Amino acid sequence: MEKYSTAALKRGVENAKKNIVIFEEAIEKEKKNIKEYRYMIKTLNRKKREMEKSKIIVEG
Repeated sequence: MEKYSTAALKRGVENAKKNIVIFEEAIEKEKKNIKEYRYMIKTLNRKKREMEKSKIIVEG
């Protein structure tokens, strides 16, 4: 005897599809965050180098 109905299994498939969409959206958001964080790191490092360079010029 079957423990599951086909209707329940079909609902399970639809719920899984919805979850996949949610996860894919979350992954895309995290990829954007990574890109933004890398840009911020690059900018901070550039500013740090510029400050160090100007400090050398002032001291020199």
